[in-house]
Parts: sequence; C-alpha cells; structure tokens
Amino acid sequence: SDGGYPYDRTSDVPVLLGAQYRTIVESDANPDESYYQFDGDWYDFYDYEFSDPSWDETGNFCIKGLTSATGLKVTPEEDFQSSGPIGGPFEPISKTYELENNSLYSISYEVHDLTNAGWIAFSPQSGSIEPGETTEILVVINENANELVGGAHITTLEFINTTDHIGDTTRDLVLSVGENSIIQEWTFDADPNWNSELDWEFGQPNGQGGEHGEPDPTSGYTGNNVYGYNLNGDYPNDLAETNLTTTVIDCSNIYNTHLKFWRWLGVEQPTYDHAYIRISNDDQNWVTIWENSEEITDAEWTQFDLDISDIADDQETVYIRWTMGETDSGWRYCGWNIDDVQIVGMDGIITDSNNAIIEGYKQTLNNYPNPFNPSTTITFTINSEEETDTKLTIYNIKGQKVKTLLDKPLLNGRHSIDWDGKNEDNRSVASGIYFYKLISGESTQSQKMILLK
Repeated sequence: SDGGYPYDRTSDVPVLLGAQYRTIVESDANPDESYYQFDGDWYDFYDYEFSDPSWDETGNFCIKGLTSATGLKVTPEEDFQSSGPIGGPFEPISKTYELENNSLYSISYEVHDLTNAGWIAFSPQSGSIEPGETTEILVVINENANELVGGAHITTLEFINTTDHIGDTTRDLVLSVGENSIIQEWTFDADPNWNSELDWEFGQPNGQGGEHGEPDPTSGYTGNNVYGYNLNGDYPNDLAETNLTTTVIDCSNIYNTHLKFWRWLGVEQPTYDHAYIRISNDDQNWVTIWENSEEITDAEWTQFDLDISDIADDQETVYIRWTMGETDSGWRYCGWNIDDVQIVGMDGIITDSNNAIIEGYKQTLNNYPNPFNPSTTITFTINSEEETDTKLTIYNIKGQKVKTLLDKPLLNGRHSIDWDGKNEDNRSVASGIYFYKLISGESTQSQKMILLK
C-alpha cells in the first residue's frame, strides 16, 4: 500500500526501521536486469534518465510483497502472573491461551513446560488445528504450589508448531509466593542526586504554602529531608509539566515489583491542576501509572503502594518519575513532597518437577551503567540458606587483577557494591574493557564492562 520508490537507487536511509542513525546505501545495478514498456516498446531501465541526474547511476525495479501473518498465533501475548501467601491460595488460579492456525493447511502443535515445574498443569498438551480454526490451552496452578517456598517461581511454556515451526513462541509463568521484600530503598538521609527540574528540591520543607489546601510539612516522614516541588511554599500558576526522575533502577530477576513511598501532596482537581507518577524502561517513553483524579489536600504523611510489575519485572533499566503540572492560572497548592521511597519485590526462582530450587539460578550478576564513567554499581543475588563465602574481583583485559571489591561470607539475598574505577592503590585506571568475577560457594560467574573517559 506504500511502496515508496519503485526503483533501486543510492539513498540515505535508516539502517534499521526506527534507528536514530542513517547511512548511505549504495545500490548495485547492471544492464539487462530490468525493463519497462513505453508506447509498445521495451527499454532497459538501466538507461532511464531521471529528473535528478544524481539518480542516473542505478536502475533496477524493486518489487515489494505484503503478506498477512501465517503459521501459529498464540493469544494473549501477556505472561501468566499469579500471587498468594505461602501455602496458598493463589489468584488467579488459571489462564487460557488461544492457539490460532493462520496457515492454508492443517498444522500440529505441542506445548512443553521447559523446566518441568511441578506446580502447573496444562491441557491439551498436543493436537492439530485446521486452517482458520482455534483451540484453547488451559493452564492451572495445581496443589503442589502450596508446598513452594517464598519467592517468585518461574517457568516457561513453549508453544511449538511441529508442522513447519512458523509462529513458535513462549510465555513465562510467574507465581509470586509470600510477601515482597525491599529491593532498593532511599531514605533521603543523603541526596541521591536524582534529576530534578526547575523548583524540584532535595532538603527540609519549611511548612509554608497552603494558599489552598494544606501547607508543606516541616520535615520528612522520617528524618528531615524530602524531595518536593518548591520546599518554600506552593507551586506557581501556569506551570508546565516539571519532573523529578530517579537514576536507573535495576530490577533484573525481580518479580511482583511495587513502588512504595510516603506522600504529602496538595493539588487542585485535574480539571485545573495535575500531578502524575510515570515509569519508563529507557528514560524516553513514559507510561502514566498514577494521576490525581480529584483535589488532594494531604495534612499528614500517607503511604503509597503502586504495582509496577507490568513494566518493571525482570528489567535491568527502570526509571520512576514524579511530575508536577500542568497548572492553570487559578488556585495554588503545596504540591509534591515524597519520602522513604522503596522498590519491593521478589527474587526469581526456577524450580524443577520436585519443587526443588535449581541451584545457581539466582546468582545473577550485572552492572549499571555500562559503559560507565567514573563509577558503576555491580549487583548480584546469592541463593543459599546459609552464609556463603563470596569474592568479587576486577580484572583487566590481560587477566591481571585490578582490585578485590569483596571477600567475605554473605547471606541469601540481593547485594550491590560500587566500583569507582580505581585499583588497589586507589589510582584511577585507564579507559578500556574490564571483567568482574563473582565466586560464591561453588558457583563462578563473570561479566564484561567498559570504562569510557
């Protein structure tokens, strides 16, 4: 329906669809490859004279074929997520996936649990589907789930088109058992140096404002400091959207992720003024997860708990943003004040058919930012019920040890440690590729990182 140029030519095009960078693509054409008809005669398109002489170096027609999807289609696209206390019950208890055959011929299918988890059942496990027809696969959390330990238990269903494998796909199943724990926390005893625009400030509010509603608090929920919009009073009239944005938050291997924080907020009803909370995986595209639906006039600290699992679960890059504005030219309120921000969730666990934890899976190892300058944070998770001897060491590209960051027993859970780009002598190292190795018990992992100055 939109073929663009019907002929081949040297052009300035995106390298990939949606890419931010472009390149010159050199076309290749030869005589006797493409022909066109004019007044009943055929002519070699290689000799066609374009209105722009710079195009005359090429001459091949391009044929574009547009097709509809074929093969196996599985809906919905969402993974199956359920939760409940240790011992159950769990909600939702089941999910139905629809398999559709978009081919012109009959296909056979099979469904497999890739980890043979004993806490799910699904039916049918195989069959055939006629062209244009559908069938349903019912996935159920069974009674074995009542024996699972606390954590986010993960398995993957694989849907296979055994006829020609067109449309083979997977869906993750995540069962969150028990209570969430704190993954990251900011108590604002010190400034975390988040990106604050205009009058967003870190410090102690002074109880001013309250032209309408209530004034700012005089301290944080705990301690003195908060992040707030104008700690000296109300937000202004005719304010454009103005943001407070966290640094990157690593939620790798974390599930059932929630954002919790304490709020003191004053804002007029959304016909006139606005307050938002948004989330992003790239600091560019933002999803609104909360906005004021009415006038808010907090006179005390109130805890907020927002489910951000759809966007944050198992993502190494997550940003949270509080937005003040837009506002109109009328009434003014005290605006945002926030304190004691937490990311809570569960470490991911893979279990086998006997519901035994597969050792080593939780010992994930990552660092962010990467590349970095001048420092980076290395995160990992230890999977052990007892203290485990753990060693984290930095090496250069020649395999020479640069610095030992950690060498001590650690308990089960998620850990992080910063590297400031310095060696054992506290001297800054040169730009280049470095490796960090984690030895925990009998498990060894290593990753690569890049220091750019």
